[in-house]
Amino acid sequence: PEEIEAAKGKRAELATKSLLQACEAYYLNPASGNMYPKKLAELATPVFGTAPFVRDARDLTDPWGKAYRYKVVELDDGGQRPFVWSEREVNGKTVVYGKRPPEPKKK
Repeated sequence: PEEIEAAKGKRAELATKSLLQACEAYYLNPASGNMYPKKLAELATPVFGTAPFVRDARDLTDPWGKAYRYKVVELDDGGQRPFVWSEREVNGKTVVYGKRPPEPKKK
């Protein structure tokens, strides 16, 4: 069922974008103190007690049943940028849906 896998891939890609938008909404909420969530689960149950930023906790799981990965990266200008992605092995190769954070620079 290649078509089913392709559809799951598209769904995962769209979900990573939706989760990034939810992270931005969380950040912009005055109660967050302009912080991104520490983990994606905070989108379903915000620590500051507002309405959730996702429909339900199942939105935090990719079409293959694994939790989406999440990381907030410190930028050179002092800001932050969230990344949401999912990975899976297909024929011995890693396929990434969404965007992985860049590898840390070697010092």
